[in-house]
Amino acid sequence: MISAVFDTNIFIQAILSETGPGSACVNELFAGRILVFVRPEILQEVDDFLLRPKVREKYWRVRSPSTADLVRKIRKYGTWVPSTERLFQLDRDPDDAMIVDLAIATRAEYLVSRDKDLLELSGDDTLVATYPNLKIVDPYEFLTAVRQSQ
Repeated sequence: MISAVFDTNIFIQAILSETGPGSACVNELFAGRILVFVRPEILQEVDDFLLRPKVREKYWRVRSPSTADLVRKIRKYGTWVPSTERLFQLDRDPDDAMIVDLAIATRAEYLVSRDKDLLELSGDDTLVATYPNLKIVDPYEFLTAVRQSQ
């Protein structure tokens, strides 16, 4: 079974669009075809996003019962990791280092994100040499890998 860490933006995209690639990624988790490691801080970021007044005004979906259901399912089907050691430094966006730390600590095969700073790490020679089994990909690449593994 493929193991992954989803950046917060994948979960948010799943909430905002039932038909987008983020939703397809999360549905793979719900179907039991992949293992996704989650830290409490990741879902706290999702909760914080959902509570922003501007987000609640702009996106009707965040106020729907299906959003609460989706977050509950992520909590249920995700593999919880309470904390991880600080293993990686990302100067451009220190908050993103937590996502990389989680992927490294759990030996996830994939880190899935739409974040440019994280995606650019796939070209970081030191990271690739140190963690050759970790692939940092966007949701489309991840979904292709999942489908090819079945």
